[in-house]
Formats: sequence, C-alpha cells, structure tokens
Amino acid sequence: MAANQNSKHGGKYFLPAAYVENPQTSADTAESTFWDPDTDYGATRFQEGVYKWAARLIESKQAMVIDIGCGTGHKLAALVAPVAKDWLGVDQDSAISIASRECPEGNWLCSDLSQPEVWADLAELRADLVICSDVIEHLPDPLELLHRLGALIGPTGHVLVSTPDRSRLEDRNPFGPPKNPLHIREWIPEEFKLLAESAGLEVVEVRHFFPRGYSPTVANFRRLVKRALQFRALPDRRNTMTFLLRAA
Repeated sequence: MAANQNSKHGGKYFLPAAYVENPQTSADTAESTFWDPDTDYGATRFQEGVYKWAARLIESKQAMVIDIGCGTGHKLAALVAPVAKDWLGVDQDSAISIASRECPEGNWLCSDLSQPEVWADLAELRADLVICSDVIEHLPDPLELLHRLGALIGPTGHVLVSTPDRSRLEDRNPFGPPKNPLHIREWIPEEFKLLAESAGLEVVEVRHFFPRGYSPTVANFRRLVKRALQFRALPDRRNTMTFLLRAA
C-alpha cells in the first residue's frame, strides 16, 4: 500500500478517493507574483492564534524558530521574535521582499519551497520549533513538506502546522475542489493526522482558531439566520486546524 493512501480514505494524501484537487497557482512566476499589498493585508487577518500559541510554546526557552512559508513576516516578527533566541523566516521572493523592507533587522531567506535547494540551505539548522502556517494546502507534495519539516527539528523539537479544516468551511464540499482556488487540497483532522503520521510525526495536540478580528457571536447569528432559511447546518468558524507535532 502506498505511503499516501490507506484502505479507508483511498485517495492521495489520505483524502477521499474521489477528491478533486485545484491546480497550483500560488507560486511566483515570471508573469506574476503571489504577494502584493492586497494579499499582505488579507494574510494579517489569519493565523494570529497559531503564532500566539507558538510564542507560548517557546517562551523562556531560549528557542530557535524557523517559519517555513512566513509570508511577509508580520506575525513572526511581532508575536514570536520577541520571545525567541533566534529566528528565521522563509518564503518566496514576493513575500520576502516585503518582509525585508518592513522589518530590515529580521532574518529572512528567499526560496521556493517546492524546490530542493531551500532545504539544502537549511540542512545544517536545528530548530526548537518549526512553524508552517497555512502553507501545506498550497504545495504540490504535502508529504514531502512534512518530511522536510520533521528533519529541521531536534529530538525535543516540535513542528506547528496549520491548514483549513475542510469540515468547518462554508459551502464545504467533502470531495473538492477547494472553494479557494489558491488551495490545491484541504483536509479534515482525521485525514491530516494520518498524513502527519505517514511522515514519521506524532500528533501531540490539535487546536482550532478563529481568524483575527472575527466576532463569532455576530457572525454566527447572521449565518444562523441564513442557514435556517436554507435548512443547512451552521459551520464552526474556528476553521483553522493547527497540529502540534514531534518526531515519532
């Protein structure tokens, strides 16, 4: 049986057998770049809970932190860097050009995460915590990414990975393709746990987070009315699932 399949889920990367993926569209190309001021603004709304959790995990531990897919680095620099001994943010050129301009004192590495060269550059490093927040759904080979992340931590290190929980998204479709065209694929917790374990990682804890600035009381009331009129279930808006992992 292939490493990215099992008899229950049947499809690639432990997704349903009938799951439909989106093409990859979030990498920089010669014709266009992924990160721009609009993308940057939108990204600041999400994953704040992930980075606050990361900061609590390393507080008072003199930790080395690597953020794989750091985007423009706002959350890394504001929430994690102040409590880390050392840190490094890694992403593609359009993101790092913004990060290095807005936080010139930061440690930034520009590289395409789908290319092996970036991992060769990082091979000598060992982190106490590796963050990979809402990145894995954008990359063509998530299993390889998890293997690479695991190789960056020492025996007592951890990996913190977040990604959308497909079962909690509005207008969700269990068989894809993701509604967000920039996401190649999306998992539910049970599927992602199997994927992580197949990469030699053990799940320590799973949490779900709201987007930053999100008001669950007001928003859920509005959606409750909408769903009641449509006779549909109200999704849980804590839709960013975050896995704390360690070497198995």
